[in-house]
Amino acid sequence: MKKYCSHYEYLTFKRSGHEFDGKISWNFDRSLILKDRKIINRFDSKVQPENVKIMNTIEEASRN
Repeated sequence: MKKYCSHYEYLTFKRSGHEFDGKISWNFDRSLILKDRKIINRFDSKVQPENVKIMNTIEEASRN
C-alpha cells in the first residue's frame, strides 16, 4: 500500500467520515477547514480565491 501524508489522506479517503472526500484533481484545490478539523467545503483549483461561493462559505463559517 502506498503511504500518503496524513493531511492528504484525511482530505481524500472515504474512511475520514466527511462529505468532501474523494480525489483531489490538482495541487491547488482548496479545502476550507475549521479549527476543529471539520471540512466545510472543497473547491476545484479553477475556482478563484475571490469567488463568491468561497467568500460566502467563509462569511457563513465566521458567523458560527
